[in-house]
Amino acid sequence: MSFTAIIRYGFITFFVGLSACYTGSEAKIIGIYKADAPCANISLAVHADHSFTQSVRTKEGEVKQLGGEWDLDPQTKYVTFKPFLDFVHENRGAEIAMASFPPEVMGLAIEMGPVIIKCSDSSYEVNYTK
Repeated sequence: MSFTAIIRYGFITFFVGLSACYTGSEAKIIGIYKADAPCANISLAVHADHSFTQSVRTKEGEVKQLGGEWDLDPQTKYVTFKPFLDFVHENRGAEIAMASFPPEVMGLAIEMGPVIIKCSDSSYEVNYTK
């Protein structure tokens, strides 16, 4: 293998390693996340005390907010939010019992999702991005 091939292979391996891995660090998960679709903008504030606030603003101006608790499973590295707002059905923002996402490290950002947001024209699959 040539030196150039080794460098190229190492760079690709490094980039792929940075591009998608789950974090088990609560400190990295804490912060403000956004998920935007043509019909709604959602924010998810994850706090250090294991509380969270989820807010949605529709393009029509409707605002809905929900607070609850979150937990990180150290084995699966999934974050569970209880309760949570659902955006799949026509009644955007209906409360559901819970939702779980893997916090995926994407370079310097963290994404959780996907969440499906149903708009009048189509459904959109978006991630919460910090």
